Amino acid sequence: MLFLLAAGQMEEPPGKPLSCEEKEKLKEKLAFLKREYSKTLARLQRAQRAEKVKNSIKRTVEGQDSSLQQEVSTQLTHAVRRGKLAVDSKVYGSVVLCIFKKLYNLVTI
Repeated sequence: MLFLLAAGQMEEPPGKPLSCEEKEKLKEKLAFLKREYSKTLARLQRAQRAEKVKNSIKRTVEGQDSSLQQEVSTQLTHAVRRGKLAVDSKVYGSVVLCIFKKLYNLVTI
């Protein structure tokens, strides 16, 4: 009976003693796979940390955008009421939305 290995090679069933050369090849393959696993794990951990930072920054920016939007809205509303600024509400909304989109795009990673 033959067994299929990960590399796609057919080998004799276990029980047959391995030669020193075969043992050395297996040790080298195991060492290689361990290195590859370590590299992959490190990449995964870096990606997870980057995702956490990105989400944290996104939440912070969204909070700041909300505060800034309220502040700008209040200031513009007071200016319009005092007659210092005459702005159509649709134009005002479009301008504010455009400003926040640009701010958000500058901060996103």
